[in-house]
Amino acid sequence: MRRIDPDRDWQPHWPLPHDTADIPGHHYSLVHHDADTTAAAIRAWLTR
Repeated sequence: MRRIDPDRDWQPHWPLPHDTADIPGHHYSLVHHDADTTAAAIRAWLTR
């Protein structure tokens, strides 16, 4: 699942179909300081 090419983007590669969302913060703030924004992104994805 995790393949990082040093000459390309830093993000891991996921070969299966998926959706992405750009939201502010980092792994800790997503559930603390930025929880409202994270929740709104999840709600928007669930109601598509």
